[in-house]
Amino acid sequence: MQSISLDAAEAMTGISRRTLWRRVADGELTSTGKDARNRAVLALEGLQGWMQGHTGLVFGAQDLHRLCQADAGDAQAQVDLGAWLYTSPRAVPRVENSQPASQPASQPASQPASQPASQPASQPASQPASPVLAAPSGGAKPW
Repeated sequence: MQSISLDAAEAMTGISRRTLWRRVADGELTSTGKDARNRAVLALEGLQGWMQGHTGLVFGAQDLHRLCQADAGDAQAQVDLGAWLYTSPRAVPRVENSQPASQPASQPASQPASQPASQPASQPASQPASPVLAAPSGGAKPW
């Protein structure tokens, strides 16, 4: 039976540790004890649907094996899994700050603080756009 740590299960499903433990207590998930690093581990069979819902990716047998390797500390498996998740259809774009940090919150964005109200407001300097996570369709696997 394949299993992953509670921390990995939390990251892959988006479900809190407390809720995962509650589902173990209710019998929805199976705890398989502790791993070699003394971490609590959960059986993957009960987590697959939640992992797919959270990441937008379908996990095949090879993918689950790679996930277990990554969770066990295999550096290359961690890189591979991270690259695959990066291309996930559910990858979330970064949120861009709508107001410059130097602008006081009480001052309207179109009216600089040093300019009297009778003078026309100059346009604020445009901010460079923050990088946005672009997820290619298909979720190509690096392995």
